[in-house]
Amino acid sequence: MSNINNVSGTSGGLSVNAKRWIYICISLIVLVFIKNVSFPASIATIKDATLTPEGQNALAVLIFALLLWITEAIPFHFTGLLAMALLFAIRLPFWMTYAWLPTTQHAPLETAVRLFSGRRLLK
Repeated sequence: MSNINNVSGTSGGLSVNAKRWIYICISLIVLVFIKNVSFPASIATIKDATLTPEGQNALAVLIFALLLWITEAIPFHFTGLLAMALLFAIRLPFWMTYAWLPTTQHAPLETAVRLFSGRRLLK
């Protein structure tokens, strides 16, 4: 007679740990796919707004994080930190250019201080 309440940590032949790695791999594949696919104009353009490469990168990270949150492959608080790190790692030009700051030439520490405090604290 088969055990209906399977408490051994396996379901359908796969362990919980194996399923987590499968979900992580699927999420990574989706991230790379969305980052590198070229969307047709009918999808990339809505009225006057167009999907820029930076927006496509952000969309890829968003869907990657959503897949990890839904599957619970990684705890949600680590997934959020991973998503923020990925936005920096794929080098969105928003993070790399400082045109949105009062002046354009800054040291990295001063840029971080301006980003989080909104003021120029370092000389």
